Amino acid sequence: MSPNYQNVLTWTTSTLLGITSYTGLFLFLLGIKFIRHAAESRGNEIMACN
Repeated sequence: MSPNYQNVLTWTTSTLLGITSYTGLFLFLLGIKFIRHAAESRGNEIMACN
């Protein structure tokens, strides 16, 4: 009973870590894309003003 419970605990922990890392990576890439888009639009506004 004990090893089975430990296997479930290990699998759950690794699954949660995997989901967390993938979510973090996705949010990180999304943030980079958003910042780049904001910088480009701001740069276009500056060019239009000049």
